[in-house]
Amino acid sequence: MLDIQKILTISTLHVRPETAFKLANNHKTSEIPVTVYSKGDFGWFIYFPKNPDMKNIPEDLALCINLAMENECSVLCLDCDGQIIKYMPTYFAKI
Repeated sequence: MLDIQKILTISTLHVRPETAFKLANNHKTSEIPVTVYSKGDFGWFIYFPKNPDMKNIPEDLALCINLAMENECSVLCLDCDGQIIKYMPTYFAKI
C-alpha cells in the first residue's frame, strides 16, 4: 500500500515575521518542535506528528497547523504565493 499524505498550502502571511525567522533557522536551533524543510525563498514544508505538542509552537503557527489537521493533512506548506485564508490573522514584515 502506498503512503500518501495530504498537504495544506497557505500563505506565509499567516505567520509573524518572528515565527518566519524561527522557521528559517529551525535546522540550526530546533526551537520549534516540528520538522521544517525550506522551499528556498518561497516558504517551508512543515511536518508534524498526529498529536503535536503545541506548547512550544508559536500561536500563529499553531493556528496554521490546527487548520491542516482539521483538513486531515499531515504536512503544512507555507508559501509566499499560497492562499490567504480570510478568517485567519495575517502579518506583514516591517520594512
